[in-house]
Amino acid sequence: MESLHLSFSRADDAGIFQGINSHLLGVGVPFEDVNSAAMKLGCSTMRTHFKYLGVMVGGNTSTVHAWDDIIAKVKAHLSNWKLKTLSVGGRLTLLKSVLGSTPIYTM
Repeated sequence: MESLHLSFSRADDAGIFQGINSHLLGVGVPFEDVNSAAMKLGCSTMRTHFKYLGVMVGGNTSTVHAWDDIIAKVKAHLSNWKLKTLSVGGRLTLLKSVLGSTPIYTM
């Protein structure tokens, strides 16, 4: 941890961080801690969640509503015309493929 601090201190002394507009969002961290870290880093804080690469960041993932977008994407892959034209084995293969690629949506 100390080496990370030294690396950031050296980069700051070299002027690498000039002109960078950054925001800090703490998920599961008290806002006071996030605010003090943001003051030390010289950036602003965010209180609301946002969407990054199609996935909500900072939201409450334990609610059903948080997964609606991902469920809609899976349903789009498993559209009715694909299910009607595939055999039972093909459906199983398609389902395994879609469920196997689902973690990619959440990364």
